[in-house]
Amino acid sequence: MKDVEDTVKVMIQQGLQPDVFTYSTLMNAYCLQGNINTPIKVFDIMKDSGLVLDVITYSVLLKGFFKCGRRDEANHLLKQMVDNNISPNLHSFNILIDAYCKDGLMKDAEDTVKVMIQQGVQPDVVTLGDVSHEQIYWISTSLFLSSS
Repeated sequence: MKDVEDTVKVMIQQGLQPDVFTYSTLMNAYCLQGNINTPIKVFDIMKDSGLVLDVITYSVLLKGFFKCGRRDEANHLLKQMVDNNISPNLHSFNILIDAYCKDGLMKDAEDTVKVMIQQGVQPDVVTLGDVSHEQIYWISTSLFLSSS
């Protein structure tokens, strides 16, 4: 990670401003290591510098919060994302569904699938790929019953 940080510092020293992609990549690298505090700081730097944050940036931080067991902060970030008129995409929804299922929160996973479909985002094989057969049955049965 030191090499990545040094590269960003060199970019700035040479007058090259890191963009959303650069910062999001940096955030993701930290999140993959289970470090959520540094990505939070990077996220704040991005906002303070006037960069327009995108769904990818939010999704990286969402995944990091869930990975570190900070579900309340992930849900707060999701609300902030929507408040800033950034709609979750398929990847964002998959992060939420996966985290809820891993925590045994099937009602939350089901509600998220419903919202996803209402917003015109179609589930894919990844959406339920990490979910057990029992959980898939629970979600699909609930969706079927609620649509009839």
